[in-house]
Amino acid sequence: MKDSTPVLCSTVRVIDTFDDSVTCDDDDALRRLFAGLSDRRNTEDVTRLLVESGVPAHLRAPLYAESFSFFDFPTLPELSSLIDAANRHLRTIPGAPSLTFESYAQLSQDVADTLRFLDMEPDAGFSSRFSRTDLGQRFPELSPPHYRRILRCLIQLGQKIQQAQRTWETERCALMGFAGLAYRVSEEDFLACDKTALFVALFVNRRKQIAHYQYYSLTARLELSTLEQEFLAHALASDDSRPDVLAHVHCGLDVVAQLSDVQLAQMIAVYYAELSFLASRLESLHTNDSNRAAWNVTANAWNVLWFHFLRLLAGAGFDLESSHRFLGMVPPCGIPTEWPVFAHIPKPWEVLRDEKPCSPAITRSVCTDNGVDPTQSLWVPNLSEFAAVSRDHESVVSLLSGINPACATLCTQ
Repeated sequence: MKDSTPVLCSTVRVIDTFDDSVTCDDDDALRRLFAGLSDRRNTEDVTRLLVESGVPAHLRAPLYAESFSFFDFPTLPELSSLIDAANRHLRTIPGAPSLTFESYAQLSQDVADTLRFLDMEPDAGFSSRFSRTDLGQRFPELSPPHYRRILRCLIQLGQKIQQAQRTWETERCALMGFAGLAYRVSEEDFLACDKTALFVALFVNRRKQIAHYQYYSLTARLELSTLEQEFLAHALASDDSRPDVLAHVHCGLDVVAQLSDVQLAQMIAVYYAELSFLASRLESLHTNDSNRAAWNVTANAWNVLWFHFLRLLAGAGFDLESSHRFLGMVPPCGIPTEWPVFAHIPKPWEVLRDEKPCSPAITRSVCTDNGVDPTQSLWVPNLSEFAAVSRDHESVVSLLSGINPACATLCTQ
């Protein structure tokens, strides 16, 4: 979830909402589920509380067999103290800009612009600072010690931003590899429907467990257990169901069918933006060929989001079979049988930039040549069931063009 603290993926008094005669008078339980329980109960206590809270009888046995575990959503590293210190110094300079945090990219650019305001190139380093004479001419109101403090503060902040951005990107990829876009779900959206929140929590918890013992299995990350199917059915049947929130973690046929045209176009654009980020990261790792762990984490994230992206496109009525910008799968380093396929098809970043064409037919041919079943291996997944979704295709295309023209172009070519 967005900017959240450690979370225990269980609900203490929320599952009783399956019984429509029982309602939650407040959102306290959901907030604790979102923000994290302070008292880390063990698995047996959590299961007992779940069952005692009124779970239907046919769900009790699966819950007893469930192993609820703790996990951490990635959080943004703390930079506020450095930003405040920099702003205190900058307020002593007439006309100097102030720094605010909206994103790492924005803050990094603001720091660079501030250094240029002080007539220093961002990459020049502390040694390129003004001499005492030049400082007196350019900024007569600044003493040399104060000037040096300002530069050190800005340079340190710039370095911390780069470090934090690298950490955040790695954690973000790791989370997307098992939980899709759960980190983008806000607390407000999480609290909007208790049944939706319950499914998201259970889904993310189980995917982290799966990631531990079936690290390379894309199928295991995508398929729903019987228990999850029950929870999803309750979420979709709820009067206040939030299919747009569900689509952040699971884009099954039943979820996609409930999305409005606007929601579907928005979700396609969101997945496209994340895939663009992952493609850039994969290209860098593929070129450097030096960090297998980072490659595996990013590849797992790509494959999960890529599969959901294809489901959304199929549900929107896009003709994937005739597409010449078909994005392929990315194998982790631990699956050698998949690498010959990856080596002989255009890379995802090349397709995204429209540098090389790729189609399902090309991918199937390469898979067959290398003894890989394209459907079973999910290189070209069977999405025929999504043809049953009744959708105004032109409406989705029009909406998508207004949200992200580049994404609309890729989807229609």
